[in-house]
Amino acid sequence: MMKTNPLKEAIEIKKLQGKGLTQFEIAGRLRISQPSISQKLSLLDLIPELRKALEEKKIPLINAYDLARKPATEQQGWYSSFITTHMKACPHCGYLMEKDFVD
Repeated sequence: MMKTNPLKEAIEIKKLQGKGLTQFEIAGRLRISQPSISQKLSLLDLIPELRKALEEKKIPLINAYDLARKPATEQQGWYSSFITTHMKACPHCGYLMEKDFVD
């Protein structure tokens, strides 16, 4: 598997599982640990907003792994707080942008 973004890696691992491979078998093929496989798969438990924030590199991967273990309601609460604290609507286009770029 090519090194891509973490969510794409998780999707590819999930496809391998769909072909009947276990996490241990996938780990052996990719030459990484089974806990690493499990951790990557956990990213698929992120709410869509956090997946997008991760893809856009607005949240660090380590935070994404931690958030993926939390229920969706807690993830949503964290995301709402993140948006309030770090993001602001651009006065020209209305898109959410990091506050540093808008001010």
